[in-house]
Amino acid sequence: MSVAFALGLAALAGSGLGAAPQKSAAPQQNSTTAQQQAPQSRFLLRKPFTGPGWFHGEVIAMTGAAITVRDRKNERMIRTFTYAPELKERMQGLLDRGGYQYGDKVAIRFKPPSNVALAVKGKPSKSAL
Repeated sequence: MSVAFALGLAALAGSGLGAAPQKSAAPQQNSTTAQQQAPQSRFLLRKPFTGPGWFHGEVIAMTGAAITVRDRKNERMIRTFTYAPELKERMQGLLDRGGYQYGDKVAIRFKPPSNVALAVKGKPSKSAL
């Protein structure tokens, strides 16, 4: 071994770079204690929106129990909505008069994440009957 190499090894051992890490003498904190001492975040977390949402689309099919609608912006997104009890009679009356036809533009109010329609807005086209 050369003298320079031996001196380099001695310097590494003395500085602690080549040695194994030493455990600190400070006591370990419990995770619950650390959580209690964590400072309050200055940012407020937003709650997810739970109110009714709107789905705008074109009618594919309508029955007395449900309506199937394709999204106006994404033609691959198709959703089927059942009717809320208070909407069912109104939709049955509309269906008796011809109902919504394929391609009619509608807006459906629903409460996420369910697929229950609370309101349906749109102008039904004249049926061929």
